[in-house]
Amino acid sequence: MGLRTSSQGERWSSQGDSCASQGDSCGLDKRNALQIRAEEILGRYRPTVESLFAPENPLVLSIPRLRPLPGRTPDAVVLTGGWDAPHAQARLTWSASTDADLASYQVRMSPAATYQPEAESTLATLPGGGALEYLTAAGLPTPGETASYKIYAILTTGNERGSNAVAVTRP
Repeated sequence: MGLRTSSQGERWSSQGDSCASQGDSCGLDKRNALQIRAEEILGRYRPTVESLFAPENPLVLSIPRLRPLPGRTPDAVVLTGGWDAPHAQARLTWSASTDADLASYQVRMSPAATYQPEAESTLATLPGGGALEYLTAAGLPTPGETASYKIYAILTTGNERGSNAVAVTRP
């Protein structure tokens, strides 16, 4: 194990390559631990900058939020999908969000027949009002593999709601 030190003198350990024999679960554990640590550090950064600059300062406005502002979430879109043989990819299509504050759609994948949010990864972020279809082979590297997908409607506030899950199997 290595020991890392941040620019502020904080220390944490890293597992290096010791996860190779543990498979995907170790990679997810490392990702989750990194997300928690990044949230801790970035959670202190925004309030510090906000205390030094006016709210309308471009620097303050450019800092992304770690958590969405309180408020409503959009209605879920309806996802359908299946294997598209001519393109050798999964074809996902969904209903359009009617929310006036829609910013984007995110295509997310979980590498299992049952959607597992803790294992999801974001494949694409598409502009709201744009295409309602996405082709992908993510999670389907070989025949017989199954992956599950969801489409998230995301508002300008950052609030989001996921669609129903659709499982696709590569023949």
